[in-house]
Amino acid sequence: MMKKLMAVLVCGTIPYAAHAASVACDGTVANAANVDYATDGTKFVRKAFKAPCSNNSYVRYDQSSVALWGAAGSIKGKNIFIGASTGGSIRPSGADACGNDGCSTSEVDTGLTAAAALASS
Repeated sequence: MMKKLMAVLVCGTIPYAAHAASVACDGTVANAANVDYATDGTKFVRKAFKAPCSNNSYVRYDQSSVALWGAAGSIKGKNIFIGASTGGSIRPSGADACGNDGCSTSEVDTGLTAAAALASS
């Protein structure tokens, strides 16, 4: 019974994990990206917009047809903030996720993985 339950839980997260992360902000306002969208319902975002970025911030997001999740961190910060459209609130992904050196893009990518778990629950 436990093996069946684990298989259901793992398979339930596959649609979310299969998507590739998108970059919204990569350190400067000038590098703000357009958010991926689709009007046919294949993506959660249905209208084009440019990500509102701040200097020194990294923002990654991902989406399916039913959910959007994201992670953000500052080059000068200690925390990665994560959130999902599935009813949770934005919160730190863990105590001092970036240490004292500020956040890197790989640490924000790790936060995005935690945000994907929020989107699948």
